[in-house]
Amino acid sequence: MKRVLAIAASPRRGGNTETLLDEFLLGLTKAGGAFEKVVLSDLKIAPCREDHYCLKTGECSITDDATEVFRKILEADQIVLASPVFFYALPAHLKALVDRVELYFIRKYSLKQSLPGTPRKAYVIMVGATEGERTFEGSLATLKEFFSTLNTVIHGRTCFKGIEKIDDLKRRPQLLSEAREAGKRFVEA
Repeated sequence: MKRVLAIAASPRRGGNTETLLDEFLLGLTKAGGAFEKVVLSDLKIAPCREDHYCLKTGECSITDDATEVFRKILEADQIVLASPVFFYALPAHLKALVDRVELYFIRKYSLKQSLPGTPRKAYVIMVGATEGERTFEGSLATLKEFFSTLNTVIHGRTCFKGIEKIDDLKRRPQLLSEAREAGKRFVEA
């Protein structure tokens, strides 16, 4: 059975983003998949210090929960990441993790070390309040590079626009079934 790591990147527990992730995971489970869920807002992840310690040693100078999250990513067969978009960008918890991927970038490209695991697939769920045509472009580009550094390819994505208020999903239940179906398709792919 494939090991799926689910990453909840919203700072608000039980909000729209996590609800859509949970529906995705429900579809994944009904299709025979299993997962482990990591909630970034429950963890302590410091931003990158850019002290170049990793360039000298191949290790990060910061000891916190990012180490465990990266271990889980590199051990997973598939990853699903759900994140809101704040002002066309990723929220702080996720951005700190993204910046900390510098360690793996250095290992891979400067120190010429291979990363564990085979190429894996990721699915991205994004939630934005605005209806703008380019609402998700910057965040998706950032996540593409983040995952690429970790030998992961974004295999699919669902971007939900116009979701801001706490009860927006109650008024648009079709989005919940869309997320469930995406989870089912992801595990079957």
